[in-house]
Amino acid sequence: MTMRSVAKTDRMKTKSPRESSRRPGPGVASTLGVAKPTRKRQKETPVEQQTQYVGINLHPRRSVIVRRNQAGETLDTVRIDNDPVALAAELTKAGEHPEVILEATYGWYWAADVIQECGGTVHLAHPLGNNWGNRRVKNDERDATDLVDLLRLGRLAEAWVAPAPLRRTARDHPL
Repeated sequence: MTMRSVAKTDRMKTKSPRESSRRPGPGVASTLGVAKPTRKRQKETPVEQQTQYVGINLHPRRSVIVRRNQAGETLDTVRIDNDPVALAAELTKAGEHPEVILEATYGWYWAADVIQECGGTVHLAHPLGNNWGNRRVKNDERDATDLVDLLRLGRLAEAWVAPAPLRRTARDHPL
């Protein structure tokens, strides 16, 4: 061996304590080009609001409303008198653009109008298209929960929601 090669191998073997603690290869930050977050960046990052799902079991006088998040956790279960103000107050709890499911029962039009005015997306459950199964428990809260789960999981058979002007025309001029 020459003197140069011996000196070169000696330099390669001796590492400083800082170099020996590092793992070989590129780090995650250098590979992905992601900077390490600082406190300032963490404070300025806006919190993304998750979509909430609302199921409404609509009846002539009272209704049951169930709110769930994307993970399926129940956030709220409420029984209200059928009043546009009461429904709007409950829908504001669901955030800016909730996904709302109603049963296609007699008199659902007013609720659909209130939901759209509050910024929600109306989904109308087809009465015959959804498989309710053989449930032991049949009550309003369970019905609203099942509706919201069908919507949240993408298993909902939807009926057509006629636009408000068309509904008014059909109501004014019956066949």
